[in-house]
Amino acid sequence: MQRRQKSSQKNAPEISAHASASGQKKMNRFAFDLRMWGCMAKKYVPFYAIDSSVGKFASNKTADVSLVQFFISELAKHPDFAGSQPVTPLTVDGLYGNVTQQWITWYQNFVKSKGATLIADGRIDVLSPVPSDWPNTTGNMYTIAHLNFSFRKRFKTRHGALEADPTVPPTLRATFKSADF
Repeated sequence: MQRRQKSSQKNAPEISAHASASGQKKMNRFAFDLRMWGCMAKKYVPFYAIDSSVGKFASNKTADVSLVQFFISELAKHPDFAGSQPVTPLTVDGLYGNVTQQWITWYQNFVKSKGATLIADGRIDVLSPVPSDWPNTTGNMYTIAHLNFSFRKRFKTRHGALEADPTVPPTLRATFKSADF
């Protein structure tokens, strides 16, 4: 699977535009470096991102793993995700292991079986900093984007303020509070 390189740009958001045939300016790219705020899991109103990949052969940073575990565990409780789930409950503890891997694989396979276009590879990769690339170069949606969209669809009020949600582990809430802007 092709992996996107992280942007090395650390400056303010960039907008490039060009003149279309009619002479009007047309925005063809809106790029910004999501890493410029310098913390791990963080909120982009209302989007929660990871700084590094989670899953097989990934760096599995604690805050990133916690965010993925939280989304999957909460979505798994919703009736839309009823069905054969892994036997061992998923604990939101920020530790990557076999149980977290089983749940990541379950989530990817489940949503793919419902028609979602994502790669069920057991990894949750960092989202491209260019929103138009959110379906990646193969036309598949990034799992972290799908987790956000699925959670927001089912729990819109909670999704808008995870930093204040009492069901979010305190360490993860604190990460969001310190990164809120």
